[in-house]
Amino acid sequence: MLIFKPFTRFFDFTGRASRKEYWLFVLFCLIVYAIMFGIDAVFGLTGEATGLLSGIFYYVTFIPHLAVMVRRLHDSNRMGAWAFLWGMPLLIMADTQISHPSLNDADAFTSFPFHWSEIQAILSFAAFLIGVVWFIVLMCWRGTAGKNRFGDPDR
Repeated sequence: MLIFKPFTRFFDFTGRASRKEYWLFVLFCLIVYAIMFGIDAVFGLTGEATGLLSGIFYYVTFIPHLAVMVRRLHDSNRMGAWAFLWGMPLLIMADTQISHPSLNDADAFTSFPFHWSEIQAILSFAAFLIGVVWFIVLMCWRGTAGKNRFGDPDR
C-alpha cells in the first residue's frame, strides 16, 4: 500500500517518490498524529510541546518522512539537500524567541515606534510563511518526465 511505502524504504534516500506517495504519507501522519495527540490530551499525557504518544509517533516517523521528502525532491531533479529548507522556517521562528535587550535599549531605536524585537518577530514570521509556502510548492512540483539523474520515475 502506497501510504506505508515510506516505512518499507525507511533509510532509503535514493531514487524517486511520486507526489501521491509523498502526500498520502503526509496525510496519514497528520491524521495519526492528531489521533495520538487527542489520546494524550484525554489521558493527561501532554507536556509543554507535545504528548507522550504523539511524541513517540513523531520520532518513529521522522526518518521515513525525511527519506520520502528527499526522494520527492529527487523526482523533480533536485538534490536532497533542499530538504534542509524544510527546517529553515522553524529555525527562523525559534530565533524570534531569543531576546536582544541591547538592541531594544539602544538610543537609535528610542524614537522609533516599534522595538527591535517586534520588527524581528514580524520579519521572522514573514520569512517563516514564505519558507513554508515555497516548500509546499517544491513538494507539489511535477516530477521530471522519464529518467533523470536520480533514476526512473517511481509511479
